[in-house]
Amino acid sequence: MVLDIYSEHIITHATSPHNYGGIKGVLGVVVDNPTCGDELTLYIQTKNGIVEAAGFTGVCCALSTASASLFTDYIRNKTITELKSITPGDIYTLFGVPVAPVRSNCVLLVYLALEKWLRAEDTKD
Repeated sequence: MVLDIYSEHIITHATSPHNYGGIKGVLGVVVDNPTCGDELTLYIQTKNGIVEAAGFTGVCCALSTASASLFTDYIRNKTITELKSITPGDIYTLFGVPVAPVRSNCVLLVYLALEKWLRAEDTKD
């Protein structure tokens, strides 16, 4: 059975991603998916512990791009504490369609970037 992961919702975010681009003065965290060659850089700008802006760059498949687009919209105005509570299940919910196990790494690439960003934030204290 082939899952219809290329819904209109996903195609829109893949072809016209929101928040694509870096953020001036913000260092991004880079993650990759060696199984398909995707590389994603996530940028998160905070002020007083609240996400003011989020963006991403990279060379990614449609699913990774759509997931990063949805995710960067989702995290805006969240606190760092709220970011720490995000789970892979939340990413799947944002995605809105079932994802085959073989494509999970694509959809969760942005989650891996978030985890890496949070680890970097923890070392700043």
